[in-house]
Amino acid sequence: VRSVPAITVRGLVSHGRFPHLGLSRQLRGGDRAAVERAMADTGVSAWADRDLRELSGGERQRVYLAMAQGGKKIFVTGHPEYDRYTLHNEYHRDLDRGLSAQVPYNYYPGDDTCGKPLLQWRSHCNNLYSNFLNYYVYQVTPYELG
Repeated sequence: VRSVPAITVRGLVSHGRFPHLGLSRQLRGGDRAAVERAMADTGVSAWADRDLRELSGGERQRVYLAMAQGGKKIFVTGHPEYDRYTLHNEYHRDLDRGLSAQVPYNYYPGDDTCGKPLLQWRSHCNNLYSNFLNYYVYQVTPYELG
């Protein structure tokens, strides 16, 4: 299991600028502005000085998206296409096989694996895919009519 780093939200988002820094590896004015813009665009500015370990899993994912945006790259983590029971079925399948499986983070209310899994990602997933298709397929794809 990968631990959550002890770093502020602003510190982590700043790491997204690393590929764009010169030999000094120091943030400059434009880099700081890109970090602030990335945090604003992803709605994490209010958390800028908070420790990443204090945030929920979904909040941390937004911070990682801000970090990627600051570096001009987007990565989708997890499986937003999953329905409510996909991970539940995989988890119980692994347990039935005698495998060591951790309870999925923020998936079951109160970590009760017999309960109904939460379904909090569907609207975000639909929005992500719709925006991706709209921008990359319809807005920036060159085409000619005629």
